[in-house]
Amino acid sequence: MLITLGLDSTFGGLEAFLTGFTDEYKILRQRRELFVAGLIIFVFLMALPTTTYGGQYVITLLDEHAASYSLLFVCLVELIAVQYCYGMTRFSKDVESMIGFQPSIFWKVCWTLLCPIFVFGIFIMSLYGYSGLKLGNYIFPKWVERIGWFVSFTSIACIPTYMIYIVIITACSPKKDWWALIGRGNSSSNLQNSGRNVVPMELKETRNGQPPSQSQSQPPPPPTEL
Repeated sequence: MLITLGLDSTFGGLEAFLTGFTDEYKILRQRRELFVAGLIIFVFLMALPTTTYGGQYVITLLDEHAASYSLLFVCLVELIAVQYCYGMTRFSKDVESMIGFQPSIFWKVCWTLLCPIFVFGIFIMSLYGYSGLKLGNYIFPKWVERIGWFVSFTSIACIPTYMIYIVIITACSPKKDWWALIGRGNSSSNLQNSGRNVVPMELKETRNGQPPSQSQSQPPPPPTEL
């Protein structure tokens, strides 16, 4: 059971990493096999220290800092981004397109109010209750704790760093084009001012393989970002 659990977790984590990078960079998508092989070899080499006699100390360090504080922070940011930046209305319509009906008011209250409050509370209490790294009677030295906090910070820092990067490369004024930058703007002028390429996408319904008449056709939706 432990072997299958480890394989399942590894597949999920690696696939999330691979999908993000191959979708972003075309050269990696064209050389996906080499990219996958290189990533697996790198992960294998990085995991070798956990198989040594001191591996239990490395696992304790990673378990405390790599999969706790940073994970809670990422979950909190995802909740805020989806429910307040992307919008509950748009998210509910996306869910409806997949399952055929919109989420009930219970789920909307949980996603917009209860979940952010609870995750934020757990994150703060985890920081407040931190008392140092321990494994049995062994207390980790301070320099090891600093390494652990650095590992946590590298995961957390990716979010504000990428936000600053996007604002800089789009040359947007936060007061003027902020809503267009995060996807809440609908006008093509705002999208053009944000420096992003847009292309109009026209959706046409068909019946029996034939395009609808001019009177039945729907107006095209607003421009969609590439």
